[in-house]
Order: sequence, then C-alpha cells, then structure tokens
Amino acid sequence: MHAIESKPVRQTHMSLAIPLLILALALLAGCADRKVELPPISQTETGLHQPGRFVWHDLLTDDLASAKRFYGSLFGWRFTEFPSADFEYSIAWNHGRPISGFVAKDTEPPHPENQWFSLLSVEDVDLAVRQTRRSGGTVPLKPITAPERGRFAVIRDPEGIPLTVIRTRWGDPEPSEPRENDWFWNELWTEEPGKTALFYRELAGYRIDSWPPRSDKELYLIFKHGEVPMAGATRQPLAGGRAAWLPYVRVSHLAGTVSRARSLGGKVLIAPSPDIRSGTVAVIADPSGAIFGIQQISPSP
Repeated sequence: MHAIESKPVRQTHMSLAIPLLILALALLAGCADRKVELPPISQTETGLHQPGRFVWHDLLTDDLASAKRFYGSLFGWRFTEFPSADFEYSIAWNHGRPISGFVAKDTEPPHPENQWFSLLSVEDVDLAVRQTRRSGGTVPLKPITAPERGRFAVIRDPEGIPLTVIRTRWGDPEPSEPRENDWFWNELWTEEPGKTALFYRELAGYRIDSWPPRSDKELYLIFKHGEVPMAGATRQPLAGGRAAWLPYVRVSHLAGTVSRARSLGGKVLIAPSPDIRSGTVAVIADPSGAIFGIQQISPSP
C-alpha cells in the first residue's frame, strides 16, 4: 500500500490521480481505456470494512484555488496536491488526517454543477450495483477498480440522487469520534423520505428508525447498522432545491462559523433556528454553490 503523504508530492513521483466524478464523465464519453489510479482514503492499511458507513467525500468544483481558500479559511483544513496531465486533485487534511478530495472540473457542459459527493462503504460493489438496478436505480459508472483506492461504482437511487459505493482495497479508515472540523454526519434530502429509505435499506442493510416520532411533514429517519446510527433522511427543505446527500462538518462555535462563512463569500441557506435541532445546525453554500451542513457539538468532557 502506498500511504498518503502528509506533505506536498513532487510531480515526478506521483501517480495519475483521476477523481471519481471526472472519471465517470470520461468513461461515459468513451475514455474507458485510461489507466485509473487514485490515492487510498486511509493513511494506513486497516483491513476494516464497515458496510453502510460513509468513508470519504469529494468536492467537484470549477475553481479549485478558490474552494481551497474558502474551506481552508473556514475550517483550517490544509491541502496537498495530486495534479495529473489532465486534472487536478487535492487532498484536504484535518488534524493530520486526510478527510476529503477536491476535484477540479471543466466549466463547460456537460459537467455537473459544483457539489459534494459522498462515498459509501459496501461489502460487494457488484452486488450493490445489481441491487440498485433491481430497486429502480441507475448506474452511470459501472464497477471499476483503482489499484490503491479499491473497487467502486457511481449509482443513482430511484430519485436520481448520486452516490459512490466503494470497497476499499486497504480497508476503511479507523472509526473514531469526529474532531472539530471533521465530517461527522450524512443526511439524505429527498422528496419522499419513507419511500427512498426502502432503497437504502436494501442497498446497505440499514435498519430504519424515526427520530423523534413527529408528523410526516417533519419526518426524520435514522439509518442504522445494529444500534449504530450511520446517516439520516428528511424531506428536502429548500424551496427550489434538489434532492441530494448532504454532508455535515462538526464545529465548536456555530455562530462564529456561520459569520466567517458569510465573510468568505458563502451563503447561509438555513440559518440556526431553535426549531431545528435546538439551534445547533446551519446549511451553507460555498461561493461556487456547493452545499454542506455544519452542526455544533460540544467537546466530550
């Protein structure tokens, strides 16, 4: 296993790093014969595989430099570069650990809009693809293997929401309590939470609970493995918004983070409100339009 370096990598010694969503578009355009190499998502070989757990996030952006300035200033993330002859791919680091990939995309159609994409660990990628099709979803990128990252595919659920399913080659990152400015939760925004949850129950073996019991209009579902919460699902809350997986970052000071996001050019789509998780969450669009959530969680005593 080639571990991710925590310092910038010289171009003469790096492998071709083609980001997942750009790769998907290239394959769909008929470039399937290209060699695929991506960095592993864990610094060490863990041998762990935790189906149903979200293990990585990639930001697809048309302004890589601006995105790194925004997230670096907002969360204190730092970056190492993995450029290639065709694309740029940067790794975001927090507390000395890699947590995300930043993907430079073309600005011309048909490339998708700027957005965050989540990677879901599964036991068997090919089985997940077959299950997706049986359940009414589609597979824009068929299973493919990257030597260091593992086997993965891009699927869309029946509502068209994209997700990458992956079986990492060297194991998923070791589970640990998310620290400040780490990713810590993923939430499915959907027009039909109950119906869409059934798709993910079949895909990932989740047990579906509601929390707390509320009216259907405010339905919030918890996807669990055993008693361990893995993700949530709720009705898409934004007027004119789109269904999507929304990743959340843990913060210690919500008001300060919201204010800083505004000063950096971000837009607050959902401001903190006592009616929403006791005022502990906000939803923000970065300057390019990519949406993410933040939630204030006090440090453990």
